[in-house]
Formats: sequence, C-alpha cells, structure tokens
Amino acid sequence: MALCGGFPPGGGFLAERDPAAHETILSGDLSGDDGPDLVNNDENSYHVVTASNADETVVMDGFVVTGGNADGDSAMNRLGGGFFNIFGNPTLADCIFIDNSARDAGGGMYNNFSGSPTLTNCLFKRNATRFGGGGMYNGNSSPELTSCVFIGNTAGAVGGGMYTLEGNPMLANCTFGGNVANGVGGGMYNYNLSRPTLTNCILWGNSGAGRSDESAQIDGGSPSVAYSCIQGLDTLASEGNIGVDPLLIGDGLHLQAGSPCIDSGDPFGDYDEQTDIDGEPREIGDYVDIGADEFLDTDGDALPDWWEQLHFGSPTAGDASADFDNDGRDNLAEYVGGTDPLIPLRTYYVDLAGDDEWDGLARVWDGKHGPKATIQAGIDIAHPYEGDVAIVAPGTYTGDGNRDMGFFGKAITVRSSNPTDPEVVSATVIDCEGTETSPHRAFWFRPNDGPDSVVAGFTITGGYATEGGAVKCDSASPTLTHCTFIGNSASNRGGGMYNNEFSRPTLTGCTFSGNVAEYGGGMYNSFSSPTLINCTFSGNAATISGSSGGGGGMYNESSSSPMLTNCTFDANTTNRFGGGMYNISSSSRPTLVNCTFSKNEAGVGGGMYNGNGRPMLIDCVFSENVATGFSSSGGGMYNAYASPTLDKCTFSGNMATGMGTFHSGGGMHNFDSSPTLTNCTFIRNTATGTDAFRGGGGMFNTNSSNPMLTNCKFSGNTTNSRGGGMYNFSLSSPILANCTFSGNAASSRGGGMYNAAASSPTLANCTFSGNSAEFGGGIRNGTDGSPNLTSCVLWGNADAGGMDESAQLDSGLPALAYSCIQGLDGLAGEGNIGDDPVFVRSPDAGPDEVWGTDDDDYGDLRLMVGSPAIDAGDPSVTLEPGETDFDGHARVLCGRVDMGAYEFGIGDFDCNSSVDLDDYASWADCLTGAGGRAYAAGCEAFDFDFDRDVDLIDFAGFQNGFGE
Repeated sequence: MALCGGFPPGGGFLAERDPAAHETILSGDLSGDDGPDLVNNDENSYHVVTASNADETVVMDGFVVTGGNADGDSAMNRLGGGFFNIFGNPTLADCIFIDNSARDAGGGMYNNFSGSPTLTNCLFKRNATRFGGGGMYNGNSSPELTSCVFIGNTAGAVGGGMYTLEGNPMLANCTFGGNVANGVGGGMYNYNLSRPTLTNCILWGNSGAGRSDESAQIDGGSPSVAYSCIQGLDTLASEGNIGVDPLLIGDGLHLQAGSPCIDSGDPFGDYDEQTDIDGEPREIGDYVDIGADEFLDTDGDALPDWWEQLHFGSPTAGDASADFDNDGRDNLAEYVGGTDPLIPLRTYYVDLAGDDEWDGLARVWDGKHGPKATIQAGIDIAHPYEGDVAIVAPGTYTGDGNRDMGFFGKAITVRSSNPTDPEVVSATVIDCEGTETSPHRAFWFRPNDGPDSVVAGFTITGGYATEGGAVKCDSASPTLTHCTFIGNSASNRGGGMYNNEFSRPTLTGCTFSGNVAEYGGGMYNSFSSPTLINCTFSGNAATISGSSGGGGGMYNESSSSPMLTNCTFDANTTNRFGGGMYNISSSSRPTLVNCTFSKNEAGVGGGMYNGNGRPMLIDCVFSENVATGFSSSGGGMYNAYASPTLDKCTFSGNMATGMGTFHSGGGMHNFDSSPTLTNCTFIRNTATGTDAFRGGGGMFNTNSSNPMLTNCKFSGNTTNSRGGGMYNFSLSSPILANCTFSGNAASSRGGGMYNAAASSPTLANCTFSGNSAEFGGGIRNGTDGSPNLTSCVLWGNADAGGMDESAQLDSGLPALAYSCIQGLDGLAGEGNIGDDPVFVRSPDAGPDEVWGTDDDDYGDLRLMVGSPAIDAGDPSVTLEPGETDFDGHARVLCGRVDMGAYEFGIGDFDCNSSVDLDDYASWADCLTGAGGRAYAAGCEAFDFDFDRDVDLIDFAGFQNGFGE
C-alpha cells in the first residue's frame, strides 16, 4: 500500500506530484490553533501517524507531519509525537516531520521493538522531547536513512537529533545541524551497545552540555563513521573523515561553493540510483558529496542549479552579482544567507495611534498605508528571513500584542526610533503589567530565534513570571541592544532575563535595574552562555527564603559560561550568596574582562560567589562590596570548592562584617578552593570578625585551600582578629611568589599573615614591611603553623614588643632560608641576614598612625644601591621560563636572584649595583632588540618595559634610573 501526497489541488497524475510545491499536511492540531514553536498544543493528538507492524510494502511519500504532542498519561502516549512505530518496517520518502513533541522520547519519530523503517530524503525539524531523541528515537531498532536532514531538534537529556538505545541504524549522506541536548550528544547519542553506521554524513553545529566538540555531535555506543564531516573531530579521525567547516548556507541543508564536503564522500560507493535532498542525482563530480546536498552548479557561478531553478525558472538564469530585489545584497549573499532574492527588505512601523488592520508601511496614515498599533503585529507582518525592520514610535505599549511576544524564528529587527539615544529608549516603553495572578513578560524567544532576531532600544518594565520576568530564552540566541530592564520580577528565576537550554543571546549596552527574583535578580542562566558587552546590573535583588540561592545581579548554573566585557555590577543585593554574581557547578566557567563589581551586598560573597564554578577574570575590579550577616564571609569574592583564575584584578574597600563574630575574608574567602591570582591587588579590605578562627582582612583561606599568587600586592587590609593581609587556616597552604605585604594590620595576631591549624604556605621572594599586630606584625604562626620562606624580606613590621625578630616572624615552625629578617636572632637557616635591606621608601601610616586610611603611604619596596639583599637570594633557585619580579622585569638580572619581590639591576648591565656611564657604554650593543628571541648576554637589564625588545622606550626608563 502506498500513501502519496504532493498532488496539485483537485488531484492529478503521479507525474504531477510535487511535495515541495503542493504541501500535503497531516496535523495533530485538533483545534487548529497551534502557534509557532509548539504553542497552544495541549489538546493535540498524541501521535499524528502510527505504523506499528507495517512492513516495507507500506509506503508513505510526500507528506508534512506536524502538531503531534505525546504528553499523555500512559507510557505509549508519551512517545512519538509525529510518528509512532513498534514492530514496523515501513518505507518513507520526501516527508517532513516538523514541530512535533513527546514527553519522554521521539518528538518527531519513535521506533522500538525492531521497528526499522527505511527513510529517504526526509527532514526532521524543530521536534522536541524532554528526554531523548528530539528528532528520532530508536529502541532496539535499526532504521536506514539516506539523504535525510535533522535540524533544530531538542532533547532535555540526550540525543537532540537522534537517540539510539540498543540499535544499529545505518545513515548515508545525512546532515545533522543545530540540534541541542541538555546532556551529551546534541546531534546523535548512542547508548551502550548501539552501533550506528554513518557514511558521507555531516554533523556540525550541534550542541550538547553546552559544548560543540565531537561529543556534542555524536556520542556514546560504538559508531562506525567514514567519509564524514564532524565538528571537533577527535576520536573518529579515520577513513576519510574531516573536521573542517562544511560551509552550509543559512538553511542548514545546502552547501556553498568551495565546501570541503564537495567530492569528499566515499569513493567506493554506488550512488547511481540515488538523489539528494532536492531530488538531484548523486555523484555529480568525481566523487559523491558529504551530506544531504549534492552541489550541482552547471554555469559555475557559485549558485546551485536547484536554487536558480526555484527563483529564476532556469538552472543558469541567476546572476550571482545581481540584486534583483534592491535590498543591498547580491544573489550570492542571498543564497549563502538562506534568503529570497526576489523579496526586498522592508521597513514597517508601529505607533500607538496606528491600527493593526493597516499594513504598517507608513509612519502615519496617508490614506493608503499606516502604522500597526501593536508590536506583535509589526513582528507578524515581517518576512521571516529577510532582515525586515519594525520601527516602534515612542510611547508606553501595554496590553495584548505588546507583551508575551515572540519572533518565532524570524530574522528581523524590532527597534525604537533611535536605539542609541537614551531619551528615546526611556520614552519607548513596553509595560507588561504582569502580576502574580496575571503573569506577563515582554518577549519569549524560542529555539529558532537566532542572532538575527534583534530587539533594540526599549525600556521593558512591569514583567512578572515564574522564570524570566521580562525576557525568556529557550534554546534561543537573539540579539538585544540598548535595552533597559527595570522593575521586572520572577517568582523563581531571572527577574530581568532567564536563559535556558543552551541559549546564547548577545546583549550590548543593556541595563538591568531594580529587577527581583529568588535566583538571579537581574539575569539567570541555566545551560546557557550569553555574551554581554557594556552592560550594567544595578540595584537588582535576589530575595531568598530558603537556605540556598542568590545572585542579586546574575546567577549562572549548570554549564553556563557567559562572556562579559566592560560590564558593571553595582549595588545588587541578596540575603544569601553572591550579591553581584553567583556561579555554581564546575562546568560553569564565566569569562569577565574589564568588569567592575561595586557596592554589592550578600550574606556570603558580596561581589561574587563561586560554588564549584571556575570563572576567569581579567582586569576586573571589586570595590566596596559587603558580605553582611551573622557569619558573613568574602566581601569581594567567596570561593567554595572553586578554582577561579584572576589576572590583573583589584580588590579594594570590600568588607566582611555584620552581627556576630564570624566574619572572614574582607577581599576574598576561599573554602577548599585553589584560585590562581596573577598581578592582583588587595587594598584596604576589612574583616571585622573577632573570633579566633576568623579574620583575613585581605584574604582568608581555610579547609585545604591552596591558592597560587604571583606578583600580588596586599596593602592597608585590616581585621579585628587575625591576619590583616592573609589568614591561612585548617591545612591551607597557598603558594606565593613575588608578593608584597605592606601596611596591613590585625588587632590580634599576624598583621601581614597568620598561619594556623597545620597550614604551611610557601613564600618565595616576598616582602613584608610596615605591617602591625599585637603579636607578629609581619607573620604570626599558631603552634602548628609552618610556613616555608625563601629569598624573602621581613623588615619594619611592628607588634606590641617593637620591631624585633618576633615582630617580623613569630612562633610556629617556620622554615627560613636566604631571607632578610629585622632583628635576626634565634631563627636558624642558611643564608639568612639581619641587615637593613635599604628600601627606596619605607611604608608610613601617616599622621593618624592608623593603617587602612587615606593618609597611608605603602612605601616603595624596591632595593636601593648597596642593599645587602641584592644577589643574596637562594642560589639554587630554579625559575620557570619568562618568570619575572613584581615589576614584570626579569627575575634574575645579575646571576643570582635578589631577596624580596623586586629584582635590582634594571639598567645595571655590568652588575656593579649602580646604573652609571659604564652601563651607558653598553647600551648601543643591546639597542637592536631581542625581537622575541633570546637576549644577548646581559641585555635583559635594559628591557625596562619587559617586552623582550630593547628599544627607545626602554631608554627613557634607563635615563630615570641613571645614577641610582
């Protein structure tokens, strides 16, 4: 039996069939009210087609299957929204499975119990399931697929495109792109003993667990893959497989001219009777192409025959450089972008004085054309893929048509009359008027909304929803520019914006202000990685009634790795974790460049809280953030089981304070965490805890925290307890190199550093000066504190007893070698000295004699000519390539490392401890520069800016040092 679609209206002969031109739709939409992206499908049939027990003589050819929604209570009715098949082996050709869903498995098609259909030239698009197999599920089944395409299907767990459980499907010339799974295998997932065979297939642009590597394309089982194109190709690199961009056009199906997939398929296959997805013959060139499309270009103009035939009536009629619709894009650009070369870009208008019955083609009614009255009407009239623009006039837009809006895959721009003018943005308002009993948000973006779906220049307010008070993204990546989110709320997550299921929106110049939620007052990201540029989060709040959650400004969890550049988090609050930002899960790895966190407040982690998260921060500033509460910690940042990386970051004026006594880590608190810090500064941070096990004005490390700090500065940090600069507690053993501690103060012990409870930090080339405490102004150790110091300087630190040896380094079991200690007396160790290191300028607490105030002078701890610390450090030290001192200059300049954080000798070519005329005489020999190569002997002494090139810029530094 054969069931065929694609006949013209009124019927016709088989030769007149054209499924592309005459769609024959089988729909599960019983009420006829479905919207795009599975909206209003609650009443839809569980399955559109069932083919159980059908054999290969049962043929289904030329149909569109849509609207199935397997969300029933019984097991069977939760499977196979579009096509349900058990024990069946039917034959399907030229069928499209689109916008079907299933609660458990097989949104588009479900095959089980040896149900192994044969499919040719079929398309699976925008199907979804909560578990596995958004496009197709195979349970103990082995279907055969030829020239089939899986695009934009989603799975809540695994196998966005296809999931196979104990089966061996065979796929030839198939394409998987843009499929998404919350777990692994965005394109295809194979469980356990499944052994699919793939030949000449493309798997590119699929996403699994937030990744796009090989495992996101195909994962699990024992697949046999040959002559295929796999993104992130790694373990499958054999038998003609390639891992380079296939150059698919905007529709995700077709190849561009020059694609590496052209003529790269299996050279031994027989394709004489096969056609591609367009019905064109296979093996046009020397070999078959990889993927569902065979690139045929008779006239060699980079426009394929099928596209020219479709739009211009002949395979040679198109002109690649022509612009027939006058939209500024030539035909080649239209083909590559997947747009229609005969439909021009159009501008539509929306105005409160308009009418949705008008065509939207004029700003005001001119007798023939006039603006739409609602924003959704402006969206609806725009062409889906042509980049049309809807311009919205200033005004406050409320009610239906101006809230709960969707783009439904349209690549268009909706904007105010001037998105870069703040006055226009503030005057063009979307007021959602959402309440707990009547929730509404502004926009809900869905899987087919990509970067070309643009919203620009609006103020969005009054949104209320469970998730995403103003905007929600589900597997969507829209673009939002110059928008203000103010006064929106969510009862659960994302007061301003909620991004879910691998959403990757891009936001530029946006502001989130005064939004509220339990988690992520401003923004909440789950399995999502938005890009934010020049955005501001101000005055947002996460109000938590339970024991977890937070993220006043932003909350990132479960493989969420946003990229933030030049963003500001100011005065955001939560009563729990992360006033500015909360990062949880080891797979969440936000990257922040040149971002500022100021005056944010939380119970724990005033600026940022990282729970297993591993963010990277470059050139970021944390200032005046507060952790407040009974046991507040981490005024600037709190890390729990986390290992962030920080480079050139500053922590200033942050506080851990509040009621009670357990406040620690004014700048940073680390709990079983080992962050890496390079060139970072901690200045005037405060911890007010008075408990003996709390403190650490600059940093508190506990429970086996082992941070690594290089070229870092601790100055003016204070605590009411122990460890003004740093407190190391409970088996914490940080590693510090080239760090300085000056002007830090503790009311009790360890002005610069306190070590207790079997903590054993390692310090190399560190300098402590001007720190103060009642006991151990420089470093104080508990009875089992055992720091290891090499090539360090401790001088000018003070405690209640003065500035003797115990004021510099007191108690515990320190190991000391090649170091300079004021009042050296009872501390044994090789190479130690007790002579004045002769700093350029010693620290001074100023007239008020109080550290951490405005009149502090933290000194210049570089060594002067004649210092006994020059060339007196550990002679056996082994340095890493390119290792520098605190200033960034070569760590060893004259044969032996100096004591302390700074290396003397920059400009001192002859190593006589003076920059003089003898050194000047050698200048010309080094001036030609190293150019990134090894320096000529001694020339590193002239590289003042340490760019591995001795040039005239360095000469200015040489002049400044002359005579020293």
